[in-house]
Amino acid sequence: MGSLSFLNPFFLIALPAVGIPVLIHLFNRRRPRVMDFAAIDFLLRSHKRTVSLWRLRQILLLLVRVGAVAMLVLAFARPYFTAFATSRGPVNLAVIVDDSYSMQYRGGTRSCFDRAASAAGELLQSLHGDDNAALIIGDMRKGLTSNINDLVEDLQSARCSYGTTDVAAWLGAALDILSGSKLANKHITLFTDMAAHGWDADRFAAIRERLAEAECTVSVVDMGAEQPMNAAITDIRVVYAKGQEQGNAEVIAALANFGDREAKGLRCELFIDGKSAAVGFADVPAGASIEKTFACKAVSGKALKAHVEIGADPLSTDNARWFILEIPPELSALLVDGSPGTHMIDAETFYLERALRPTDEATVRIVPVVVTPEEMKTEKLGNYDVIFLCNVPFLDPSECARLYRFLRNGGGLFVSLGDMVQEDQYNSGMRMLLPRGLWDLKTFGGGVRMGKIDASHPVFSVFQEPDLENLQTAVFHKLFLLKPDTETGTQVVMALQNGVPLLLEARRPPGRIMLFTSTIDRAWNNLPILPTFLPLIHRITKHLAGVSDARPKTVRLVGEPQRLFYQDADVLFEVVDPRGVRRKLGPAKAVTYRETTVPGTYDVTPGRPFAVNVDTRRESDLGKIPAEQANALLGKGASIATADRSRGRLAQMGVRTPIWGQLLAAVLFLVLVESMLARRA
Repeated sequence: MGSLSFLNPFFLIALPAVGIPVLIHLFNRRRPRVMDFAAIDFLLRSHKRTVSLWRLRQILLLLVRVGAVAMLVLAFARPYFTAFATSRGPVNLAVIVDDSYSMQYRGGTRSCFDRAASAAGELLQSLHGDDNAALIIGDMRKGLTSNINDLVEDLQSARCSYGTTDVAAWLGAALDILSGSKLANKHITLFTDMAAHGWDADRFAAIRERLAEAECTVSVVDMGAEQPMNAAITDIRVVYAKGQEQGNAEVIAALANFGDREAKGLRCELFIDGKSAAVGFADVPAGASIEKTFACKAVSGKALKAHVEIGADPLSTDNARWFILEIPPELSALLVDGSPGTHMIDAETFYLERALRPTDEATVRIVPVVVTPEEMKTEKLGNYDVIFLCNVPFLDPSECARLYRFLRNGGGLFVSLGDMVQEDQYNSGMRMLLPRGLWDLKTFGGGVRMGKIDASHPVFSVFQEPDLENLQTAVFHKLFLLKPDTETGTQVVMALQNGVPLLLEARRPPGRIMLFTSTIDRAWNNLPILPTFLPLIHRITKHLAGVSDARPKTVRLVGEPQRLFYQDADVLFEVVDPRGVRRKLGPAKAVTYRETTVPGTYDVTPGRPFAVNVDTRRESDLGKIPAEQANALLGKGASIATADRSRGRLAQMGVRTPIWGQLLAAVLFLVLVESMLARRA
């Protein structure tokens, strides 16, 4: 069966224009007044045999002109023809266009995304008037509508994102849209590059069940290149020199080749604040990854925007990786272990030291030094920012005086208790170093959980809700009870569920003291083995040292939110993204910036810049999923087609084929024929 219809039938009112060539023909047939002239009478008689041929040419010329005008009018009416294997009713069609950054791959003059958007537009324009369509482009959702022109306009204005592929999520969204329709004919068409990283097999069991339940068919149109080649920068590490070499840094870039041919002489260049700082070349074997190291200079206390670039290839999105070059501030912590134990794991400071151990990723580096109470006497306390007294039995008066001067010079002191603590000595000789005096040692048979947490305290100001919930799972079996508060300015930071204080703070201006009434190891509680222990200890150390922790993580992936801090007061934050778009947030001490949609560096006022990169782990490998495997994941009713074969498959569901392009070609041909006939006629 077949049908012929028009998208712009209004133009058919111009069909009477086919009479214009007829009028021209009749006008040319008017005969002039006959005058006998003997000299040419003989010649006219001799051409009677050619009269019939001339008339035939005139008729052909008339027909050609009429046909050219008729086809031109029909072309403007945009006819289309639909061939059906069987007749069908209206169709609800959900069109999905993959907008992950692998679709930016250019195999020619156009990217995979541009070709996919164009093919999707043709598909939408070829639907019947009684069909409905929905459109999904990444996170954008447009529900079922009969206004196809709006969807086509959305496609024309769409741009490929820097996100990742998630076929299961897109199909789920399409099914959510189609489930609201009672029509029997439901179809989903997905335009994608078939990159295997977007087909998570574990998530397709539910999708297959939903497709079968909805009796929905799926067509997947492969818009990807046959043998894609891609090299990418998958990671950046910065190693900062210490000691006398401080200021020197090594930038280590991980280069990966996802193609099946070696990338020889790949140019790599390091840029710092927009200027070239180093250039190198590398050979990356097929399917392998190597590291390229650059030596450069870093400036203490200054955040420099930097990135590494490699040579161009068909997918340029992952050819650059951005980071912030900044020497992390360094704090020194003296850990006084009052119960070293016979084995390393038995030491009071075992968990504390490992929590403070510096890492290259830390925004503030903390360098711990462990000593015994006896060794502490030879240490110069002014070399440290924070001192931890961990289950120390007691300190003699001279050491107490040194610690008090340390506090008066702006240092921070953390005191944790334990079974080695001599209560009387603490209450007499060390009272000036405690927020409150010790009263009695208390044991809880079944243990007591963490209760009240002062979330407004600077230690917890950047903790997320899951972190606080994890912290409240800590169980305490023993701790010291404290004497009633007689000192103004003492603050209970954490307490147990029964109200017993656990962590307190007091000021010795400009220094700070914090008292932890339990042990800092696992002897009396399970806090050191909780995931929250490490960030808690880091926050306490920075707070005692008076170091602002308004230093967010400097590198994010596209789509990850960035937390911005300003500890001193509520401020209005301004963020400028790599495209120059400005956004203001606040006023507040802490805000969350979520518009990390573009890779590059983001400037923050007040604050430090941060970098955003594409997720190369999930998107840079362009290897395709085999069609048989994709069909198995989708189940019955699914078909996989290349771009050039997709039209035939879509026609099987009643999708129309436009023919106005062929009509315009025929008009051009008839015009050429008309010019030849007119010259001879």
